[in-house]
Amino acid sequence: MGNSSDSSDDGKSSRFSFKKLDRYNWAEWKTRFENIITAKGYEDIMKDEWVKANKDTPEFRQMSAWCMNRLYSSVKEELHPVVSAHNGDIYGAIHALGAACGEKSIISLCDKLNAIINCTYMPGSSLVQHLTTF
Repeated sequence: MGNSSDSSDDGKSSRFSFKKLDRYNWAEWKTRFENIITAKGYEDIMKDEWVKANKDTPEFRQMSAWCMNRLYSSVKEELHPVVSAHNGDIYGAIHALGAACGEKSIISLCDKLNAIINCTYMPGSSLVQHLTTF
């Protein structure tokens, strides 16, 4: 489902003016993609409760097809297998892309960095004891 712009080096989505998702720009890309969905009026498709209640309706199928097409056109071809594993499930595809792009790793690293920055060394304790507190 890739498009011909995947072979170019600029990484721009063919229909949108933001950089395609490439494993390194998750935070910026996710916000922009969610804005596209919201601008179309399809923000409910990103809510798990709404999806569960409406997954058999024509409205859901239309929203899902539109969002999946936009998703494919706004991620680099290397991530298409991640999207394909969740065909028709935009909610699952977005979460899988986040995992593939290290979303949880980044959060964990930031939490650890924050713990280190706010850690206070207790005089008299060993360095090993100090480091194991976080």
